Amino acid sequence: MVKCACHGEAIEVTYWPHTDNEFWFSIWDQGFSRPLCWREKIRWCWNILRTGKPWADNIIVTPEQAKQIADFINQYQNVNTKTTE
Repeated sequence: MVKCACHGEAIEVTYWPHTDNEFWFSIWDQGFSRPLCWREKIRWCWNILRTGKPWADNIIVTPEQAKQIADFINQYQNVNTKTTE
């Protein structure tokens, strides 16, 4: 798990060899700092009704954190490449 540079969110990268060697990316946040007012709730609902999904979240990673994520992915890509050769 890599924490966001803003310290409000984190990204978790999970490798699942049982599902066609997929990588799952989960974005975690600390939740809303305040309850949503009725106007914001309607805005969120309207966006989901229009698009079928809520807004995407963002994560800010430092170059060092990006390297950690890339190294994690490359570690499993290299293992899979060697087993299929």
